[in-house]
Amino acid sequence: MVLGAVLRSFRESRELTQERLAFAAKLTKNYVSDVEGARRNPTMRVVTQLLDALGVSWDDFGRAYEKARGPV
Repeated sequence: MVLGAVLRSFRESRELTQERLAFAAKLTKNYVSDVEGARRNPTMRVVTQLLDALGVSWDDFGRAYEKARGPV
């Protein structure tokens, strides 16, 4: 749930559609939609493809993920 929300936030902040992100990441639009909607659990490879397409580092993603997750 948090993973998809964080990816969606990065995508929207870059004003990308799911279709454009999918094309840049070499994935399908449906797959991106499923990741954002927490219907799929992507592999590290897929997350890397998405982050690369978004121009987001793993460090920035980790900080955003921790912030979105909140206190444990």
